[in-house]
Amino acid sequence: MAEEKSRESWFTSRIRMHVRKDRLKFSERVSEFIGAFLMLLAALFFILHQILSTGFFTPRFGSLEAFLFYLPMLIGITSCIVRGVIGRRNAVRPLDVAGNIACFIAASWLLIVFPFNFSHLADILPSSLKFFLAWFSDDFCKIILALAGVAGLFNAIYSSILYLFVRRELSKL
Repeated sequence: MAEEKSRESWFTSRIRMHVRKDRLKFSERVSEFIGAFLMLLAALFFILHQILSTGFFTPRFGSLEAFLFYLPMLIGITSCIVRGVIGRRNAVRPLDVAGNIACFIAASWLLIVFPFNFSHLADILPSSLKFFLAWFSDDFCKIILALAGVAGLFNAIYSSILYLFVRRELSKL
């Protein structure tokens, strides 16, 4: 009984904290735009791999794989921009949930198909910078992809619950 009460107390305190921090400060809003820009750069990095046919994407990287690969990035960029514009966290949480679900689905499918060759990841970088990415291997990235899928599923569930409870508390204000 005491353990159940401490969990309830932890969850209640988390909800209160998220209600207090729902409005973003100006610096937090700016950081959302910076985050969107960085995600856009990451997307452009991979788009450049596709355009230049570096070998990073294998022939198994078809239209479905491209859609699933870029969708979580697109949702993440959109989520950051919307959060930065409106300055509220909870209002954008459904978009975050969609991004987490997309991440779970994409990671699951891309792990099955694995249309990548990570030995080519650094190919588009100047020679002096290639060492930053040269150590990535297919096996290491399969582990990262699996962890991203699991994290996406758990974050989708947690964010959905958080959204509902924080929304309820915000409506009381």
